[in-house]
Amino acid sequence: MRGALVPCLALGDLLGLELTEAPPGTGRVMPRMLILAARGGAVVLPVDEVDGIHALDLRLRGETAHENRFTRHILQWRGRSVRILDEDQLLSAVERSLS
Repeated sequence: MRGALVPCLALGDLLGLELTEAPPGTGRVMPRMLILAARGGAVVLPVDEVDGIHALDLRLRGETAHENRFTRHILQWRGRSVRILDEDQLLSAVERSLS
């Protein structure tokens, strides 16, 4: 995003997550800025790390997450809990927060 001002939102606040320290020995955490394509333009989300883009077998849905409207499912993957986000709900909330 060379030379462009891009809004930055705290995804953890939107998801209602508590800030926690990584347990010792879990490896190096590399904070990143994730760029999300929204209808009104790009939005930046600070994240602790990005493992990559992975295809998930949607038949292995894990538990359904009812406590948070932005989370569809929670999977166990590589020994970690991974949230599968509801793209429509998340982008709608991002757009509302920017208007």
